[in-house]
Amino acid sequence: MLISYQNLIAFSPLLIIGLTIVLLLLHIAWKRYTSCVVITSIGGLSIALLLAWFVLYHVKKIIDITPLIRIDNISILYTLFIITVAITSCIQAYTWIKHSGIRQSEEFYLLILIATLGGVFLVNANHLVSLFIGIELLSLPLFGLIGYHPQNDRSLEASIKYTLLSVVSSSFMLFGIALIYLDTGHLSFSGISREVIVLHSPLLLIGVGLMMVCVGFKLSWVPFHFWTPDVYQCTSTPALTFLSIASKIAIFIGLFRFFLYSSLYEKEMLRLLLSIITFISIIIGNIMAFKQTNIKRLLGYSSIAHFGYLLIGLIAAMKIPKLDTLAFEAISIYVISYIFSNVGIFSILILLLELPMKEKERIDTYKGLFWKYPRVTILLTVMLLSLSGIPMTLGFIGKVYTIIIGIHAGLWWLVGSLIVGSLISLLYYLRIIIILYLRDNTQLGKNNIITLPSYTINGFTVILCAFFIIIFGCYPQSLIDFIHGII
Repeated sequence: MLISYQNLIAFSPLLIIGLTIVLLLLHIAWKRYTSCVVITSIGGLSIALLLAWFVLYHVKKIIDITPLIRIDNISILYTLFIITVAITSCIQAYTWIKHSGIRQSEEFYLLILIATLGGVFLVNANHLVSLFIGIELLSLPLFGLIGYHPQNDRSLEASIKYTLLSVVSSSFMLFGIALIYLDTGHLSFSGISREVIVLHSPLLLIGVGLMMVCVGFKLSWVPFHFWTPDVYQCTSTPALTFLSIASKIAIFIGLFRFFLYSSLYEKEMLRLLLSIITFISIIIGNIMAFKQTNIKRLLGYSSIAHFGYLLIGLIAAMKIPKLDTLAFEAISIYVISYIFSNVGIFSILILLLELPMKEKERIDTYKGLFWKYPRVTILLTVMLLSLSGIPMTLGFIGKVYTIIIGIHAGLWWLVGSLIVGSLISLLYYLRIIIILYLRDNTQLGKNNIITLPSYTINGFTVILCAFFIIIFGCYPQSLIDFIHGII
């Protein structure tokens, strides 16, 4: 098969990430030098990011590289998101590794690069084989990243738990793919789409249902969410940044493309199943987050609800195919707000490594943080307000878009669950904010002053996230026009 010059350009971000992985392997085998590995990792990802921007603006048509991979503007946009989060994780890892005292840390960056390659491959998938390969290539490095935390004795336990459950869920997906092939005779999304129109066999729905077990586990949907709080709590912050943002977004977009390109939106039973999962994920995720005293466990449970909100956009596009453009806008805006808020919070957790506290992830230890470190506290407040959907933040715009698309599709009970869930989330996010501004915290030293955020790369990341949350929250039209121009 001949690949044209335009196809090569469109495929270049994947090629650059793959080349960077090879360079890291050679460098680790030849001589370990952490700074060089960090520069190579961030440099390779930055080149891939620039190439993805170039492809986004200069390749205006759908390109099928092989039967397995389809590159379009949607896949390129989410390639940008995944690579950006991967760069942030590498930046956070450099600071975290210095404080944790890990001597041999080069493999950490290698695992992030491999997982990034899997995520990018997944959002470009056009075939059930490439969908499965992308999910596994994304998931396998996470087994090592979760356990890469020598200061936490429970990290290995969390890694084993995630590994075993992930392997079991992958077996469900393989069995589901086999049933779909048995029923339709195709593995490509377009081939399945042609058969879905004429077939009404229950095997297809059973196969898709088994695949949803795997996807539900990866995205922490209820009732596949039990691993989430323990893994979030025991995972290092840089690895958790990638796990909770990049990996979940990649899997969700892979699912979005599979449902729309294979015409599965015509199956009423599938929409009902997704609606039930959405409702219980939003309610249970928010209720369980309300009871947490650890910031990572709280973010783990809240992520269950956030990806439940995203499902409303997918269900709306499945119910009324004409709404797929508006649904994509709603999903993209919500994803962008989720990225900015969570990247900002996890970068702040990296900054808080400088604080003289024993348990830096317990919410109670942040009591009075504002009176000692006002800049960090104000930035953290912006992130929390955006996650709760307060007006004048990007999170509010994302939730409004989701409500609008839900109303257009007649998903009233899901819209109601979103509103109720947002009210519950407002309570536990405000609880954290109130704790930040209380006085007399004995956990904080009197003479220890944290490095100002603007003086470090992680601090600059936090400021940038807060800036975009506020700017796009007050003036969202530029972001809306950007996304609309991509479609």
